[in-house]
Amino acid sequence: MQNIADLHWLPVMARINSKIAFLTFTTLTTKRPTYLSELLQFRTTPRLLRSSDRRLLHDAGAKTVFGGRAFCHAAPSVWNSLLPQLTADFNCVFLSTFKRNLNTHFYRLSFNPSHVTVFPRLRFVFITDIWRVNSCVIITIIIIIIIIIIIIHHRLTVIRP
Repeated sequence: MQNIADLHWLPVMARINSKIAFLTFTTLTTKRPTYLSELLQFRTTPRLLRSSDRRLLHDAGAKTVFGGRAFCHAAPSVWNSLLPQLTADFNCVFLSTFKRNLNTHFYRLSFNPSHVTVFPRLRFVFITDIWRVNSCVIITIIIIIIIIIIIIHHRLTVIRP
C-alpha cells in the first residue's frame, strides 16, 4: 500500500492552500474575475522596508475564524506565506511553471525529510519534531507513562516488604 508521499499527492490543507495561491496568482496576473481582483490589494507602507520588494498583499484581518476563510482574508495570508522566489516577479512566469513550482513548494513543506524519518522496509513514519504532534496526544502519553510508573512502583513495594 502506498502513502500519499509516494504518490506525490498533497495533504488536504496543502492542497487547499495551493488552490488558493494559484487562484490568487491568476487573479493578480489577469485581473479576472473582477469580483476577486477587487478584493486583492498590494500592501503599501509609508516608508521603505526590506519587505517592500516582496509584493505582499494587504490583509485587514478577520474577526472570526469563519471570516478568515473568506477569499479576501485567506488569499493574502496564503500568498504572503509563500517563498519570495514564487511571488517576486510573476509577470513573466507562465501559469504552468508557477503551478509546478507552487506544488513543489507545498510538497516540500508537507514531506520535509528533516521532520519525518521513513523506514522503507517497515513503512513506519516517525515524527521527530515535537510541534507537529498534537499537544493533547502528548499530554495523554505523559499521563499514561506516569500511571505506568506508579503501578510499577506500587507492585515493587508490595513484593518487597
